[in-house]
Amino acid sequence: MPPFPIDPEKDTICDVIRRWAEIQPDAPAFSTEHKTPLTYAGLMRVMEGILDSLNGAGLGRGDRIGVVHSGGAAMASTLIGVMSGSTAVPINPVSTLEEFVLHLRDRGANALLIGPGIGNHARVAAQELGLDVFEVVETDADVCGDIGLETGITRQPSLGGPAGPDDVAYVVQTSGTTSMGKIVPIGHDHLLARMQDAERFYRMDSTNR
Repeated sequence: MPPFPIDPEKDTICDVIRRWAEIQPDAPAFSTEHKTPLTYAGLMRVMEGILDSLNGAGLGRGDRIGVVHSGGAAMASTLIGVMSGSTAVPINPVSTLEEFVLHLRDRGANALLIGPGIGNHARVAAQELGLDVFEVVETDADVCGDIGLETGITRQPSLGGPAGPDDVAYVVQTSGTTSMGKIVPIGHDHLLARMQDAERFYRMDSTNR
């Protein structure tokens, strides 16, 4: 268990990351083969950088940001960064053009973040829907998950700053019995409570990977 109290009604996942970064800044948050681990201090820097970039582009709490990425630590950093001040909407990178349009429209996306090596379908879909597209870029290729955003836009967000426990952290789509499934918003409070349950059930601690 963390050496500090966690209350899903008052905290967010990102609040917990910030506290860990204060307690153990040099401990690894993400680790992958052939790269230097991203520390908690590094993850907090990435998280705050994405929050600042989105706010600077006019996006904030309540805005839904589509995320199309091939996966790995960089995608995890991106999702955490988006959740720190907006709502993440992950979308399968191999979707067709029609599926991208459908997912972005039905999940109410306000903008789209695209990782390296993603094809043009996502960009074309965003253009059809009039959405801004931002690029997820590596800031240090030797460190896993060390990324940032290129926006090129300056606007004022309607509601900026860090997300609160009542905000929606991310939006998922169930497999369901229908062709598209159901769209399910997951709040920070619900997500944090689920993580606490998993931690207790599996008896996880700081030695686990």
